[in-house]
Amino acid sequence: MRRALAVGLLLSGAAAHLAAQAVRPVRAPRDTTRWRFTRGILPDLGGQMGLGVNLRFGLLAPDGAGPSAITGAVGADLHAGTTGSRSAALVLLAPALHRDWHLLALVRAERLMRTPYFGPHNEGRADDSLQDQNGPLYYRYALLRTTGFITIQRRVAGPVWLYLGGQARYYRATAHRQSPTLYGLDFGAASDSTRWLGLEGRAGMLVDTRDDWVAPRRGLLLEAIVSAGRLTRHDNDSTTPYRRWLVGAREFLTLDDSARTVLALRQRLSMAGDTLPYFLAYEQLTSWAPEDGVASPQLMRLHGIGNQLASNTVTVSVELRRKLLDSTEEPKQAKGLWGLVFGDGSVLWEPHTSASLRRSAWTIGAGLRLQTGRHSLLGLDLGWADTGPSATVTSSFGF
Repeated sequence: MRRALAVGLLLSGAAAHLAAQAVRPVRAPRDTTRWRFTRGILPDLGGQMGLGVNLRFGLLAPDGAGPSAITGAVGADLHAGTTGSRSAALVLLAPALHRDWHLLALVRAERLMRTPYFGPHNEGRADDSLQDQNGPLYYRYALLRTTGFITIQRRVAGPVWLYLGGQARYYRATAHRQSPTLYGLDFGAASDSTRWLGLEGRAGMLVDTRDDWVAPRRGLLLEAIVSAGRLTRHDNDSTTPYRRWLVGAREFLTLDDSARTVLALRQRLSMAGDTLPYFLAYEQLTSWAPEDGVASPQLMRLHGIGNQLASNTVTVSVELRRKLLDSTEEPKQAKGLWGLVFGDGSVLWEPHTSASLRRSAWTIGAGLRLQTGRHSLLGLDLGWADTGPSATVTSSFGF
């Protein structure tokens, strides 16, 4: 019922928005030469928040013509959900204040109540019988995480960019009060078993020819990233070094003269030098904003927060997008309604073991995206994963 209601609200909102374009009175043009205040409220469905809300507000730089849509922004991002998860962040975003520099910096505090746990070495996956017997939190624990994060991209020549990034994170993991949980059985239900300080540096190269970051129609993004980090344990000051690598590609092909139909493809390989701690395996290596979950809304859509973790993953995605409705006769304008069908597949394994389809995940589905501006999307995905039917409310395409 909740999913049907969400679909109805999205469709009725899209129709109302597009119809209003024809009858809206002429207004004085907005002053696009100054920074302006912006705010928005978006729904959350699925993942850490369950059913929640996302509040964003801050200042936007004057609109630019580049592919990033947002020239620059500074503001706050707040999340809260029915699961008890919540987060607050201060964000500095400057993807196009200078044509040769991209910058993202944030400070964030999070209380994540649905973080997956399948053993300290990520060796397991959800057993439906145990989850049915012990409750939905059996493979979950509470993660309190404080983050300082920065991404810098510098143009080398044409579409080639040098990438540098880093993060500092403080982790505190605790068992849920629900008993039993796998985490509580492994570490003791009452103990603060994990307190770590993590420092990580990243470097790499990018090739980016996308015509747009929000709803690309053509071009590609190639990524090659290496990271090195060190975890310091709180109770005994022991340190654990680790290394990770990422190579990935995203391709976008326009299939018709009207530029309404787009084929999007993605291939991604992420590997670690050794088995990562469970709280670190939950994080994904990226060249832009932080991202969580081996099966995340961006990586394995409709999979929620996943039924397993791994240090190594390979993912392939195929998506066909079609602009169903447009607010003007010019299909290249941003405002309108997109429809899409997609499929994602992933294989997971640990270092020093062989990859196998016995640890894999997949999703197939369809969705809608209401685009109200060059940097504004609201959508709903419905479909089926190897874990069963699912729905997700999102503010972006998967990639």
